[in-house]
Amino acid sequence: MNQPPLPIQLLERLIAKMRYPVLWIGIAVATPLLLLFFLTGVIYPDSDAVLFERPLESTGLFLLMSTLPAYVLMCFTGALRSGASIHASLDPLLGNEVNHVAIRSGRMGFWPVGVMLGVYYALNSNIVWSVLSFDANDPAFMLSVCLVFGQVLMWSAIGFVLFFSIHEGIVLHRLGKLVKIDLYNLDSLNGFGRSALTGFLFVAGALALTTLQSLDREFQVDEYINGLYVGIPAAILLVLLPIWSIHRRIRAEKVRHIKSVNSEISKASQSFEDEPLLRLNALLVRRDQIRELRSWPMDLSIFSRFVFYVFIPPLAWTGAALMEVFLDSYLGV
Repeated sequence: MNQPPLPIQLLERLIAKMRYPVLWIGIAVATPLLLLFFLTGVIYPDSDAVLFERPLESTGLFLLMSTLPAYVLMCFTGALRSGASIHASLDPLLGNEVNHVAIRSGRMGFWPVGVMLGVYYALNSNIVWSVLSFDANDPAFMLSVCLVFGQVLMWSAIGFVLFFSIHEGIVLHRLGKLVKIDLYNLDSLNGFGRSALTGFLFVAGALALTTLQSLDREFQVDEYINGLYVGIPAAILLVLLPIWSIHRRIRAEKVRHIKSVNSEISKASQSFEDEPLLRLNALLVRRDQIRELRSWPMDLSIFSRFVFYVFIPPLAWTGAALMEVFLDSYLGV
């Protein structure tokens, strides 16, 4: 029997044993990091540590590197818990010949690849090595070490969660080709939409957290570019992978049903007598009803949440920029 990798097994045990596993994961990750950065003094360094023009630049960056890993792992824990119910809802829609467990567990063992890609991205795209100092006698030594450590840890967590999130999207993409579709019970397919919504919230929240970098009152677009390079493709993948195959099948099923109804309409009598007239009208109504059915595996509540989540990062960034303007005006800078 296929077993999930060790990190997943540990999280599943945590979910089974604890009442608020998502909250405890966040506390367990963020608290040690905040203590480390506070006790080493890097969260508000002395002016002698010249990596930043202002201490608050360091504060915002290290707050981000403490809270973002906690946030993405909290999202992953929540997604793991909701994923179990999503797959349970899909089981009745799959034939006995479909090995649901094997499809879901396949290739999970490659998760270290996601972590390594995260580390590579951190080391090559998010650290300005030329300004760091690893001389133990330099005031900037501890700041440099913690900066590298924080970036590597943050992007490792992001790579870890992205791997499993994309893997889940691929699994649902495959299952979307296998589940039975009942056009008159499309709510049974809402699990695909909920999974896409969870993935999108993960990305939107992570991008919103990047505004912590603007605590120094300097809202600079360059600070968000590396996050957008990862966030935008990830959002597209995490939204489309779970829903695209089932969307195409729903649309194809609608076309097939409409063709069938049209065929019956062409054969129906157009007499104004009661029975033929009632039959023809019923067929016309049925065709209109099928046309009006949604083609996506999500109801109005899921769709409205998508619309709301789209505005989370822009509103957060706008708020950060407005706060900078307000503080500059208030302080007379």
